[in-house]
Amino acid sequence: MMSASVQKTVLITGCSLGGIGDALAQSFHQRGLRVFATARDLSKIQHLKKMGMNVLPLDIVDKLSVKSAVESVKEATAGTLDILVNNAGIGEILQKKKKKSKKTADGDNQAIQVRF
Repeated sequence: MMSASVQKTVLITGCSLGGIGDALAQSFHQRGLRVFATARDLSKIQHLKKMGMNVLPLDIVDKLSVKSAVESVKEATAGTLDILVNNAGIGEILQKKKKKSKKTADGDNQAIQVRF
């Protein structure tokens, strides 16, 4: 006989206060998922820890940081992760693209559309 239910797990990158990752972390947590919220600066996600979520430092461009986060989640979940939300750096990427965007015939910058 199988257990009634197993808590689903989600790791979200880029969960700093006030951003999309923060909102997603809170939403998943409210729905009963075990949330691993990450950010480069742990001070920016302490509010999520106070709500009962797991918080981890993670800089997605630092291989050692990524390896450490992966190992922490593997250990905490016995190697199982149900959902991964790669949110970190989205604002920075869009800003860089905007600066490098081509001008249209009328001189306006081309828009970048992101749909979820």
